Formats: sequence, structure tokens, C-alpha cells
Amino acid sequence: MKRLVRIMMTLSILLAAFPFAGATQALAEDSETNVDFILHKLAIPSSEMPDNIQNDGTDTGEAADLLKDYEGLNGVTFAVYDVTAAFYQKREELRADGLQGEALQEAAQQALVGGALENPKEIKTTETIDGEAGQVRFSLPAKSAEKDAVYLFRETGSPENVEAPAEDLVVVLPIYLNDDQSLATMDTIHLYPKNAIVEDPPTFDKTIVDQQPSYQYGDSIDYQLTTKVPISLSKYTKYTISDQADTSLVMEPESLKVTADQTTLVSGTDYQQSIEEHGFTLELNLDSLKELTGKTITITYSMRLNSYEKIDQALINHATLTTDFDELKDQAEIYTGGKKFLKVDLADQNQHLSGAVFVIQNEQDEYLQKTATVYQWTKNIDQAYTLESNQQGEFQVMGMRYGNYFLKELEAPAGYVVSQEAVPFMITKGGATVALKVVNKATTKQVIPPEPQTPSTPQASSSKLFPKTNMLTNYWLIIAGGLILVVVILLRKKNKE
Repeated sequence: MKRLVRIMMTLSILLAAFPFAGATQALAEDSETNVDFILHKLAIPSSEMPDNIQNDGTDTGEAADLLKDYEGLNGVTFAVYDVTAAFYQKREELRADGLQGEALQEAAQQALVGGALENPKEIKTTETIDGEAGQVRFSLPAKSAEKDAVYLFRETGSPENVEAPAEDLVVVLPIYLNDDQSLATMDTIHLYPKNAIVEDPPTFDKTIVDQQPSYQYGDSIDYQLTTKVPISLSKYTKYTISDQADTSLVMEPESLKVTADQTTLVSGTDYQQSIEEHGFTLELNLDSLKELTGKTITITYSMRLNSYEKIDQALINHATLTTDFDELKDQAEIYTGGKKFLKVDLADQNQHLSGAVFVIQNEQDEYLQKTATVYQWTKNIDQAYTLESNQQGEFQVMGMRYGNYFLKELEAPAGYVVSQEAVPFMITKGGATVALKVVNKATTKQVIPPEPQTPSTPQASSSKLFPKTNMLTNYWLIIAGGLILVVVILLRKKNKE
């Protein structure tokens, strides 16, 4: 850690002695000569705010050394006012009260701080110049109404994380090198206004863009990571962001984008990236981040749901920000659903049926279609994804969004009638554990009675008759009966004789 500076920068430039103090007042040789003012806006955590230190107007020395320990702050607006007339008037009033020398000058300056002002000469906002953040530059005349000019710099706008605006800075020209009036006057003056900043360790958040209650196989899910760069970034040597997802989620490398303050950061320059199948790692370049202190970096990317097997399980992305001082974590989760079915006999639901073929239909009368990597919907039933009941009568659909669907039967089990009515069902979180019974009616078996037998009628014929079954026995009985009758007739005739 760098040394905690305990001294605070002075509000005004140490003034050179004026003629009334016995010194020779140098006059500008050319009334059109300009003096350049460079303001270095410093952002310092409130707990590290230094005590007063003398600002000598140069780009070296104790005040300038603060740039080594703290970052410049962009987005701060300054207005500059010509207060020459007001300064000299106030000085004369204070002189009449008995003030002299340096005390008189300082009192006249201080009397202008915080006062009402109108008509600024210029208004500018701090920005990054020559690689240094927090700079604003003014070029102003050295003379005002034939007098040495006096300027007041006032902070009129700042970012939200600034506790309070810096106090006004009043500069009375000319300023001499090393406060020695025998030396040349300075034509470039450096000022170091500073703000106490609300201490802000880095933030880290992970979200899903337009998150849905559930997703289906093949869906692309858009994620977003954000981190606010701390103002004390100069103390860091490491700023790494990583993301690792469930194995059901596959990284889409071309979707990865890193932006800050509406500017796209460049891989290989602003950060180094390593992309894997289920995630990535980014090593941010701290030199590039110096311009982004207090700003938010946004990382967007997409992952595809590449599996339909983990029904109703949280599919999680774990994101981590690792720095020298912190390890921040966040995560986001998605879900996918499914439904189990059981094919049974209508009359005997303990009888499970195999070989039934179905398609899935949504509420838009579209049919579920499956490719090698994605589910999609089609109006063409011939392209639909089919499900078939197994030997136990079981079948299921997995990797679906929660919602209402229909089960349409294409083929019935052998010996059963195809159902003409689509079966409505709902996929809900946790609803895949209980199977929905789907029934079939057996085909009706018709018994065909035998054709009636018409008795045959004997017909006279000159042709030879062939006896039917059992006819031979009947003939012998007739002959035997005839013989007996003949014997009886002969015996009666003999007795009469």
C-alpha cells in the first residue's frame, strides 16, 4: 500500500508580493499575452484525504506527487470567472481596515470564495489528456482592464460518487517561478483541486437479460456481468473476471462483448480472454482501466442450452471477480421442464401398452420438431418429432418450456383404436415426477354366426343311388322285416289248409 498522505492541498496559489509591500510589480510586456491553466482533478477516498499542502503552480513538488497515488477524475465540470475588479475593490476595502501585505492579499482572495458569480468566461469538463484522466485546460489573458488578472475556478458539476464539490480556487497573476520576483513569470500554471470520494470497492453483478421462467432445448440465453471500477485502482495489480456454467450450457464465443461508458473494449489490448466450452476468463488491463475509474464495465455473452436431460434442476452460471483485495461472486440459474406419460388400456389400466406413436402440439397448432441441436416448431406434421411408448407403456418429452401443450396420437398399439382427440397436458416446475395416463380402447371383435343348413330333399332319378352315411344299416332292417312278413303270411295260409 502506498503511504497515506496526511496533508491537504491549499485552496489558493501563494501570491507574489505586490507594490504596496515594497516589491517591484512586473507588468506584462504585451496585454494580449495569455497564461495557460491546467487543472488536475484528483479523486481521493474520504478516509485518505491529505492535509493542506502548498501548491506552487508547477507540475512537480508535493501537490503533483498526489498524481502518483490517486487517479484523476473525469466528468467534473469547471467554470472560470474573471474576478479582477471584485478582487481589487475588496483589497482596498480591507486595506482601509488596516490589513497589509500577505494577509491583505489572502483576505481579499478568501472574500471571493463562495460568492455569487455571473457570466463565466469558459466552462469545461475534465477528460483524459495525454493519458492522464481528470484534466481540464484554460488559456486566459494575463491582463484584465489593464490590471493583472485575477481568476476564480469553480466546480459546477461532478459524478455521483463525489461527497462534495471542491472549494473555489482563486489565482492572482502574475505567478513567479519559485516565488522569486527576480525570475520570469510562469506562463503555464498547474492546479490540483481534489474531491473527497465516497469509498467504493468494486461492485459485481450477474443477470440474465429478459429472463424467462424456463427454456427449451437449443435456446440461447443472454447473460450480463457488470463491475464498477474503483477510484483506488492504482493500488490494484489484478482484476480478473471469470464465468463457469453447468455442463448443459455451452458458451457461444462470438457473443462475448466488453464495453465501458458506451465504448467497446478491445480483446488483446484492454483485456486478455480465455474461452472454454462452458465459460471464460478475462484479465483486464489495469493501464486501460485507469481511464474508467468510477465507470461501469459491462460484459455480455450468450450460452446455449445443449441438453434436455436435467428436468427441473437449476442450471447455474457461477461468476467471480478476483482482485488483490476481494473475491466477489454472483450467479444466475435457469430451468427446463418435461413430462412423463403412461399408455394403458381403457378398460384395464393395469395393462400397459407399447407401440403407440405421438407428436407434441402447442397452443398455436404447431408441432414440436427436433434437430441435432435444437427444438423448434413447425406447421408440417410430417416433420414433427415423434414419441413412442416402450414395453412398459412409458414415454416422455424433456427439455421443454413450462406451459400448455397437447399430445396427438398418430399410431395406436396393435389391436387398439387410434384416439381422435388430442390430450391436453401442462408442463410445470416439479410436474414431471408423476406420469399422465393416456388410454386406448381395444378394437371390437365381431362373432359371425354360421349360415343356416337347408335339409336336402330326395329326388327321383333313374341313376343309381349311393347310400349316405348309415343308409346300409337301414336297408338290411327293411329286408329283414319283409322276410318276416312273408314267413308270417305263408304260415297262416298253411294252417287254413
